[in-house]
Amino acid sequence: MDDAVKIVILQTQLRDLQYRLRQTDQRLLATFKLPPQRMKLMSLLIDLPIVTPEVIAQRLGIDIEVRVAMNRLRKDLATFGIEVQSRRKLGYWFTDETKARIKLMTEEINDVTLKLPLPVKVTP
Repeated sequence: MDDAVKIVILQTQLRDLQYRLRQTDQRLLATFKLPPQRMKLMSLLIDLPIVTPEVIAQRLGIDIEVRVAMNRLRKDLATFGIEVQSRRKLGYWFTDETKARIKLMTEEINDVTLKLPLPVKVTP
């Protein structure tokens, strides 16, 4: 397989991954209806095993204190029965059960509801 074909395949895979990420973000937004900053914070908790205040400040550039942002997210998610776990000097996290529950809740939203364009399949 020559380099040009490999590049096309990798570009297609990248587009597919980007589509899936947009789809996940849109499903979270449609399900939980959180403000953008709290949506990003929730995405970090889903993606990483443990999120430290330093990671939150660095990745999200949160202007307010991290504890305040986390408290607001906790209040928003409490209406859905979702808890953010934490331990001092360790960080914040969702349990595996909570992540599975969030996944089930977001899977109820389909692609038609989100109005996302489907990824284009390219065959070499």
